[in-house]
Amino acid sequence: MADVAKTSASGPGGSFAAFLALEAEERKKVLARTHALYGEAAATAQIFLDAYEGCGGFATGEYLWKYPREEDPDFKLRKEQARYHNYAKSLVNLYVRHVMHQKIDRRSDDQALKDFWEDVDGAKTSITDFMTRAAHLALAMGYEGILADKTTDAPTGPAKADERARPILVLYHPQHVVDWRHKRDELVAIKLKEEISSDDILAKTEAADDCQYLIWSKTEGWIRVTEEGELVTDDGSQGFDNPGLDLVPFTMLRPEASAANPFLGQSLLGNANVFRALFNRCSEEDNVLRDSSWSMLTVSVDKEGDVAEVKTQVGTEVGTTRAIIAKGQIEWKGPDQAVPKSIRDAIQFLVQEIYRMAHVTYQRDSRDAESAEALRIKHSELNEMLVGLANAMQQVEEQIAKFYYAWTTTSADAAESAFKAANVSIEYPNEFFIKDLLEELQVWAEAIALDLGLTFTQRIKVKAAKTLDPEMDEETLKKVTKEIEAQPAAVPLNAPGADAAALRDRAAGRLQKFTTEGAADNPIVQPAGRQAAAGAGDTIAAA
Repeated sequence: MADVAKTSASGPGGSFAAFLALEAEERKKVLARTHALYGEAAATAQIFLDAYEGCGGFATGEYLWKYPREEDPDFKLRKEQARYHNYAKSLVNLYVRHVMHQKIDRRSDDQALKDFWEDVDGAKTSITDFMTRAAHLALAMGYEGILADKTTDAPTGPAKADERARPILVLYHPQHVVDWRHKRDELVAIKLKEEISSDDILAKTEAADDCQYLIWSKTEGWIRVTEEGELVTDDGSQGFDNPGLDLVPFTMLRPEASAANPFLGQSLLGNANVFRALFNRCSEEDNVLRDSSWSMLTVSVDKEGDVAEVKTQVGTEVGTTRAIIAKGQIEWKGPDQAVPKSIRDAIQFLVQEIYRMAHVTYQRDSRDAESAEALRIKHSELNEMLVGLANAMQQVEEQIAKFYYAWTTTSADAAESAFKAANVSIEYPNEFFIKDLLEELQVWAEAIALDLGLTFTQRIKVKAAKTLDPEMDEETLKKVTKEIEAQPAAVPLNAPGADAAALRDRAAGRLQKFTTEGAADNPIVQPAGRQAAAGAGDTIAAA
């Protein structure tokens, strides 16, 4: 192993070389070390991922909490019968769809970068589709890792121009980002856990969860080793290399960064145990209903009565189509519905809290007396979350473009020059929620329809122009104002021969055109009580 260390990318004395020089047991211990924040973050992220996918413990029932004194056979049956309602996927998909349905403006003078955007993973996945997938995962789990790797294709010649390998993007879940190091807010090293894959479906493996590690260092490049610390060389790579990037080509998509540790992020879904609690309440409701929802025929037998004789009289088959004659008072005892109702109320509360944590108005809220100020704050929070997601995705895409040039040039300086020369421009939408604006325009349109005079109508139109385009420069505003003042006076609704209905229809049509163009397929900006997601199966207005 010492001979291998001498040929490593880090050279004699480097950390890669020092690691490979360790005894096998020591290498295994070093690899098993994780970041102090990894354990809790990974466990929570797994619950969120299962909640979004509707799998894992929500599919197997492992996320159920056992009752006190519940027998194992009963608990096993309850796990098998548990049901899961996927509100997490509805909310996450709604956010991503709302950002991605708007135009994302990507521009560059470099055709090679444009070609890369058409296929970023070697599987014909466009940058738009790749970022959409990353956004789903990042919103659900709080963050998603993206590594800019490179294929292992051999070059066709000795020159850089003969290089056949190309950059590719790979996603890493929080559960696989096990350790990292920062220096002055710069990522200088990271350890990633990878599943072992083989083209041979019958290949012998030691365990179902076999894995390997990919370690990146800014100064030493990368190394890939097994759990035992042995170099991985059977995948076409040599197990280590120093491409001289002078960076770690790894970035995190974090829609909302963690306040405690900016490297991590916060899930849109709030608290993982809320989803587990909802899962448990639904199971409890089913259990209570199965055990206590059927009426029972009861016969009161006095002290001198013969219970066995009464049992014989009543029999074992009791139905509504036969008459029963027996000693004592006979009646049907119905179950107490207070417990199921309490559980349903708890379920309703948890669903409502899930939507509120995601800054989305729940349909029940629209039936409550919620103040206008409370709604305004909620709408503002929602818009901020959407803007935050769009900004985070834009920053990550810009970083990916820099990684692309780091891989396709010969030095860090050359990569920076190539990035600048390419004139890369990536712009995501930065305004989403326009409900207040639409309501204000509705008021203005109604004021114009009232025909309050030419001067007042022109003032309203100028104000509307300023509101719709707040970044309009002074020269353009003067031009727009002159054009509005040059418009002929509107025909009064009560003028002889005026078709009042037609005038109102035209005014309503203009407003509807703006509403449709500004908020088409946009359930978030619909008035309270009419909110519904555009996608089949996803709903923002839960019953």
